[in-house]
Amino acid sequence: MKKEISDHIDDFSVTKSEFKLTDALRSYAVFKEKLNELPKQKRPKSDIEKAQLFREIHENIATPTLFRKSDSSNSTLSLMWFRRAKKLATMFVALNNVVEFKGISKQDLKELSSLTQDLSNLRKLEEILLAKGIVLVFERSLQGANLDGACYLLESGQALIAMSLRYGRVDNFWFTLMHELSHLVLHSEQLSSPIIDDLDSDSAENIIELEADKLALNSLIPKNLWRTCPAKYSLTPENVIKFSEEIGVHPAIVAGRLRKELNRWDLFSDLVNEHDVREFL
Repeated sequence: MKKEISDHIDDFSVTKSEFKLTDALRSYAVFKEKLNELPKQKRPKSDIEKAQLFREIHENIATPTLFRKSDSSNSTLSLMWFRRAKKLATMFVALNNVVEFKGISKQDLKELSSLTQDLSNLRKLEEILLAKGIVLVFERSLQGANLDGACYLLESGQALIAMSLRYGRVDNFWFTLMHELSHLVLHSEQLSSPIIDDLDSDSAENIIELEADKLALNSLIPKNLWRTCPAKYSLTPENVIKFSEEIGVHPAIVAGRLRKELNRWDLFSDLVNEHDVREFL
C-alpha cells in the first residue's frame, strides 16, 4: 500500500519532503473505505480520478469540510462534485485576469437582490461577481450527492461559489446564491476549507448555517418588510405578486419563502414553477 500511495505523490500540490507517509496511510484507509461505499457506476475509473479523490479525502481529514447534509446525502460524492467545480474555477483563474477577493458586504447582497425581478439579469451575475473576485461556477450535481452549493477561498486568492442547479426554481436559485454569498460575508476566515450545502437539510443545530440562512433571507426580503407581508395571511397569488412588486423582488421568492415557512408545498405552484433558471443560464 505504501508504494501505491507513493506512486501518486506527484499528483499532490506538495513536495515529497512535505508529504507525511504516515498521514497518507491513514488517509488511504479512509479513501478505500469511501471508495467501496460508492455505487459502482459512480466510482472513479482512471488512476488520475482516484488520485484526485484520494487527495480530496486526505485534505479533508487535515482541514475538514463543513457539510450541511441530509441522511441521504453522500459526502464522498459531494467531495467529488466539489473537486470538479474547484478545478473549473482554478483553470478559469489561471487563464483570465481575475482580481483577488477582498470581501463583500451586506449592502452588496441587498443590491444583488434588486436583480431578481428581471430573469435576464441571471446572465450578468458571473461578470458582477468576478469584479469582486468571486468565481461563480455552475456544475451539475452527481446523483446521490443531494447538494445545492458550496463556497471556498481558492489558493490563488479568489473566492469560489459553486452551484449545482439541482432545482430550476427562481426562489431556490436566489436563496442558494445568497446563502453562499452570506458565508463569504460572515465566515470568510473559515473558508480555507470548503462549505458544501444541501439546503433541504435542517440547519437548526449549526450556528454557521443558521447565520447564513438568516442573512440570505433578510437580504432578499428585509425582516421589517416581511413582518407586514399581506400574503402571509391571505395566501393569495395576487397579494404575493403585489407585495413582490412593492419591495422589488421576483414573486417566486415571496412564494417560495411562504411555502418553506408554512411547510405548505402545495401553495403557489404556478408562481414558483413558471420559470426554470437553467434555461436562462
